[in-house]
Amino acid sequence: MNRRRARALLLTLIAAFGIVLAVAAPASAHATLESTTPAENSVVATAPSQVTLTFDEGVGISDDSIRVFDPAGDRVDDGHTTSTSNPDTIEINLRSGLGKGTYTVAWHVISADSHPVEGAYVFSIGAAGSTKVDESTINVKSSTAVGIFYGALRWLGYLGYALLFGGFAFLALCWPSGASDRRAFRLLAIGWTASLAAAIGVLVVQGAYAGELPLGSALDTSVLSGTLDTRFGQAVVARLLLLALTAPLLAATLGRLPQASSRGRAYFLGTAGALGVLGAATWAAGDHASTGEQVPIAVVSDLVHLTSMGLWLGGLLMLALVVCRPAPEAAGDLGTHVTAVQRFSRLALCCVGALVVSGVYQAWRNVGSWAALSGTPYGRTVVLKIGGLCILVGLGWMARDWIRRTVDHTGRVAVPQAQRMDPPSLLSKLRRSVALEAGVALVVLALSSVLVESQPGRTAEAAATGPTQATIPFNTGTASGTITVYVGPGTEGPNQTHLYLNSAKGLPYDAAQITIEFTLPADNLGPITATVQRDGPGHYLDLPLPLTFPGTWTLSVTIRSDNFDETTVTVPVKISP
Repeated sequence: MNRRRARALLLTLIAAFGIVLAVAAPASAHATLESTTPAENSVVATAPSQVTLTFDEGVGISDDSIRVFDPAGDRVDDGHTTSTSNPDTIEINLRSGLGKGTYTVAWHVISADSHPVEGAYVFSIGAAGSTKVDESTINVKSSTAVGIFYGALRWLGYLGYALLFGGFAFLALCWPSGASDRRAFRLLAIGWTASLAAAIGVLVVQGAYAGELPLGSALDTSVLSGTLDTRFGQAVVARLLLLALTAPLLAATLGRLPQASSRGRAYFLGTAGALGVLGAATWAAGDHASTGEQVPIAVVSDLVHLTSMGLWLGGLLMLALVVCRPAPEAAGDLGTHVTAVQRFSRLALCCVGALVVSGVYQAWRNVGSWAALSGTPYGRTVVLKIGGLCILVGLGWMARDWIRRTVDHTGRVAVPQAQRMDPPSLLSKLRRSVALEAGVALVVLALSSVLVESQPGRTAEAAATGPTQATIPFNTGTASGTITVYVGPGTEGPNQTHLYLNSAKGLPYDAAQITIEFTLPADNLGPITATVQRDGPGHYLDLPLPLTFPGTWTLSVTIRSDNFDETTVTVPVKISP
């Protein structure tokens, strides 16, 4: 029998792993823009008819995934972003008759892991010029209501999974006789209903969340169809199908568990395990584990983490709400309740070990560095979750130690001083401890919901690196306008600075003299003076300057308009290792 159970569990794990890998081809942690047409910072002779963006993975889009603005800040695209025959490439058509000047392309797409990614770049027609486009024009304002609602649905989905899967497993492993308790059935039904409501909810809201659209647009058919075409949408549909299969199975088998033979209970346990692993796979297929590096290991870790969480939290809630609150008709037979507590104590210990091991790996994979642990929202949330888990481990250890010292292996009260307490008193005392543990676990579950919505620390830290680009005003007293600064690639080694000067009328401005200096205040380095040369009307660049130390450098640009008048502007430049 043990061999059959092990074989069934192994087949279930293989099936779940296969489902995840089937829809989780290796991809970057978030979609990265690889190339553009027209090219970034390029100057083209004639106006292009369209803008094309190519990413390192297939991306989800909406009509406004690409927006193109002219120098005055007006849209010049047709408002319909489309995919090409290559799933990694998207494009949008431009209006005819575009004039000379600098155009801004803002893009917003959905990564393979269901998270939004955005960015912007510029190109010029004829010659570079000034632009009125700023961050307020480019950035898409996300809806706070959508974010809160989406996070609540995620939390509800995890809670429903724990109640359903954890409750199933608890009854099969720890308390078979409890399957006849109506409250246990009611708790499983609540878990199933919560799982169904959460799955339908996230399927509807995902499009508005990922596209940073108003909540009212969630029911738009184009938004919904776009979600169904993504890996995330397909994973949620699989979860709904799994829930549809679970309902009749739950109704048909639960009532037979108390009288079932050991073989029947083993089948029941195998069914619960299959549902739990397959349910966890529907999350792993659409979240951080399915993208980035080490996808196979990350998927296994995610499955272990989710199933352990479900077993632990589901068991805690079953203990707090049912086992430790015996029904009046069970007052004469509380031995099975005490035994259930003891069995779950051993199960919880295994879950704790699995959560710690898988959690450490996930933290390392998604955070990436000590700096990201404290310097990114994702990393700080991980720290809070670790703190919550430590509290849970402490509460669980104290409860397990109390049970070990109070109840013997047969489920009877074993300690003399504890023998003065009747079983109801023992369960009442334990209920308070379990309720506290379950409350902390629900908070940790909320932090987990925040994490799956957040950009991983490793990705956020990488996104903070790269070229520096800024447009700032200048005024020497006799001349004024704007200067656009570009420093790249933003990593240790040679970096080149491009300067684009425009007068107050928006025309290229040629200064009498330009001086560029770099300093690194944190290490008292500099100033390092660069050699500057003119490369066209209003365009200046330096010879690539080696910036060999990582950190935030200060770029000082001195603009001299004549022999007497000048001004200096400064720009922070981050250089990464």
